[in-house]
Amino acid sequence: MKKNYNNKIKDILSKELLVPDYYQASNIIKENFKKNKKNIFFLCSYTFEMIEQFIIVESFKKDMNLNIKFSEYNQFEKYIFDNKSLIYKKNNDLIILSIRIDEILPEFNYEFGSYNKAQISKKRILIINYFKKLLSKIRNHTNATILLHNFVYPKFIEKNLTDHQNDNGQINFINSLNKELAILIKSYIGIYIFDINYYIYQYGENNVYDNKLYYYASIPFKANFLKFLSKKYSDYFSSIFLGRKKCLIIDLDNTIWGGIIGEDGINGIKLGDSYPGNVYLDIQKTIKQISQNGILLAINSKNNYFDIEQVFKNHPNMALKMDDFSSIKINWSEKHDNMMEISKELRIDPNSFVFIDDSLIEIEKINITLPNIETIHFSTSAIEENLNKISNCSYFNSINITDEDRKKTIQYKDQKTRLLLKNNINSLKKYYFNLNLNIKIMKSNDYLIPRISQLTLKTNQFNLTTKRYTESDILKYTKKKNYYVYCLEVKDKIGDYGITGVIIGYKDKSKLIIDTFLLSCRIIGRGIENAFLSQFLKAALDKDVKKIIGEYFPTKKNDLVKNFYKDCGFKKNKGYWELNSKKLIKFPQWIKINIDNKI
Repeated sequence: MKKNYNNKIKDILSKELLVPDYYQASNIIKENFKKNKKNIFFLCSYTFEMIEQFIIVESFKKDMNLNIKFSEYNQFEKYIFDNKSLIYKKNNDLIILSIRIDEILPEFNYEFGSYNKAQISKKRILIINYFKKLLSKIRNHTNATILLHNFVYPKFIEKNLTDHQNDNGQINFINSLNKELAILIKSYIGIYIFDINYYIYQYGENNVYDNKLYYYASIPFKANFLKFLSKKYSDYFSSIFLGRKKCLIIDLDNTIWGGIIGEDGINGIKLGDSYPGNVYLDIQKTIKQISQNGILLAINSKNNYFDIEQVFKNHPNMALKMDDFSSIKINWSEKHDNMMEISKELRIDPNSFVFIDDSLIEIEKINITLPNIETIHFSTSAIEENLNKISNCSYFNSINITDEDRKKTIQYKDQKTRLLLKNNINSLKKYYFNLNLNIKIMKSNDYLIPRISQLTLKTNQFNLTTKRYTESDILKYTKKKNYYVYCLEVKDKIGDYGITGVIIGYKDKSKLIIDTFLLSCRIIGRGIENAFLSQFLKAALDKDVKKIIGEYFPTKKNDLVKNFYKDCGFKKNKGYWELNSKKLIKFPQWIKINIDNKI
């Protein structure tokens, strides 16, 4: 977070807090920031309130202001099965369900070894059916996103040395339950697993539990683990409410290989199977994996282009290839100037960038000139820490990777091909006809909801209202009879742009109100926006609708569309844009339309 705050807030954000500091820090945040809060409700079978102070602070660091409530000790059933409970009355954005195996299967820790295979199978079925009942009840009564804790391995294993060899042991029982929970949630929209079992392993089980506090007050976890866990929660919350960064930009020397290519030469840089080259190789593999999950890669390096090209072409251990990068700036220009060129080329706002460099000077320059770019400093000595930094980087976390994400790099390569075609045709209209543009308009469904939500969370430039919606929000609107939730898929002769547009509208008596209208920046300027709006109105209008109401809420990033409704024939009226329902939006001749037959 890089904003102007008072000194107390800056102090909170600028340092790693000790456990005792969190209580005061969370109170400062609560006192100074009382608006725009996300409401989160914990339903737990144990005492978990101590984590609130940690979550408040760690989430605030990521631009999220939270209001957190907890069920009373082991009263989660009362809240779930009472139709008038707070989780259904309050405007909760997120519900977290955490039930320990001890509470629903008390004999698990000390009597489980006496069960035979049939009894264990019966217990597993009962537990999964129980959770199906809980989740169905919550989902049927609220559209809030749900995080479900999975089960954790027991602290004490009855048959310590043989349990891992036994299909019917405690460890395999937990594994089977967690596998079935992961299958179960796929039946719902907006329900996800919070993998607390893995986080306990990651932190180290011996550092997690506080036995005295557990027996005294049913508080199972140590404070330091709660601090660690709160950072994991904030990762999930950020993915759900904010979306993720779009582009990873890297330096090269002492970043993805050891040494300086201009001084050490291709045979002198460290990259390969032996230390430290094997660390740099794994860094490259990790970056490549990030790219395969839908994050664009770019290079911003002060170097001679020919030297770098030779490394990518001829070094036998390069995991990354030039084709993996959607933008390449290898020159002697200032890196902040290159950043703006990358932004212009990819049509992505710099606040969606993450930049890695081994030079503290370059990092500091970016922090000063482009403070909304997140930066990661790579050490030239503790290179193993560099691997940890990129492996555990939370900027690119996503709670749901879509098919569109996996196509991202290919789509940007196609964009370069289109640019070459455009430069060879002297008429813009001829270029549009030459592209053979095809659009398909589809009504929201379970498959499309994740992508629709994703677009609302991350689209800024062509976004008339910039309203952010979770998958649960989109599900809610999809179910409402007076709402129309459509998305747009675009293709041309060069390639598939993917699902790149969303319109959400609703009927209010004789008015059709456009709540959300957005397009990916990759498809702006070819008349697609007019075609989409035209077909949306044809699908949504009926004889009762007399006026279409469009809203434009200005932000720092959507100035591009301030005149869109005006250009489409809408008239300004008391802060809104109105169009008579009998008027038509002109449909561009060069676009072919394919309308989902379910609309």
